[in-house]
Amino acid sequence: AVGCLLGLDRVASWPIALAMAGALGMAWFFVRGEKSSISVFYLFVISAALTHTLILAATIAPDDVRRLPAAAQFASTQWRGRVVEDPQAAPHRNRRALDRTSFVVELAAWRATGGQLFSEPSDAPWRTASGRVSCTVLGPAQDIRAGDEIEFAAALSPFAPPLLPGQLDLRSYEGQRDIYREATIRPLDWRRLDRTESDGPSYAQTLSFAARDWADQRL
Repeated sequence: AVGCLLGLDRVASWPIALAMAGALGMAWFFVRGEKSSISVFYLFVISAALTHTLILAATIAPDDVRRLPAAAQFASTQWRGRVVEDPQAAPHRNRRALDRTSFVVELAAWRATGGQLFSEPSDAPWRTASGRVSCTVLGPAQDIRAGDEIEFAAALSPFAPPLLPGQLDLRSYEGQRDIYREATIRPLDWRRLDRTESDGPSYAQTLSFAARDWADQRL
């Protein structure tokens, strides 16, 4: 945080910051004197943290689903996105409530509703989001098609690691497809959007959260 606030992230790339951290780390072992050693140690910690920040910023976008705040992980959090693959349906012959439909959504926006039900109106502003999510709708949803814009409420969670040797590692498999989160959507917690609703956050909403995004990047 100190390195970012000083503006060092603008003048140094992550390889330079990494070289600085390595040099200061080596110097710390050879410096004699308590005050000098503490000073070099603080510089080493700042450069190491700056390296971590620069590498993270270079690899993952600020609005990526993996970097969103904890408020984005609640079950009541609402998401908007576009279905990018043909859904795979698993209908149940006798009980439609047991139907399952799976598809991948390219996220465009999200908002925290403070625990509101999906059917309740909310004036919470939309924020930008990016990344792909593997979604499974419980109940009938065979009318979803690739290219549809949908809105849903669900908690996004990382894929669980395999429990047994030789079991399919979904985390690695889906990671190769740039999918790092999954969501289970309840029957009444999703809807299809029309064209007027699927444009994502407005200019005013995007501008209102520009300061927040800038602060997240700086820290």
